[in-house]
Amino acid sequence: MLTMDVLTLLKDLGVITVSAGALTLISRYAIKQYFEKRLESYRTELEKEKIQYSELHEQRGQVIAKLYEKLGEFEEDMRSLVKPFQATGEEPQDEKLKKAAESGEEFRKYFKKNRIYFSEDVCETMDKL
Repeated sequence: MLTMDVLTLLKDLGVITVSAGALTLISRYAIKQYFEKRLESYRTELEKEKIQYSELHEQRGQVIAKLYEKLGEFEEDMRSLVKPFQATGEEPQDEKLKKAAESGEEFRKYFKKNRIYFSEDVCETMDKL
């Protein structure tokens, strides 16, 4: 009798142990799948952000290049205007002044239109100019 109770107890404990082990494996698998799905979702979002910022960085580079070009034109016009000696055949001073004013205004307008691409300290410096 006692042996029978011990055998039944061991059998019941074995079933409980196997069931608990199976439940643990299933739970681990389900949790792993859940987190892998979430991780893949975050990776996808991160990749989208990366592409978006890459495009923004490229646009910013183009804006800076164009602004630098306009600054160069303005500088050339100003140098021509203020140089101490004028060569024969050069444009008259009033034409040089007009050209410098136009290139300066183009530079200013382009910057103002694209100031979102620049840091606050650059914007403050430009405003002072």
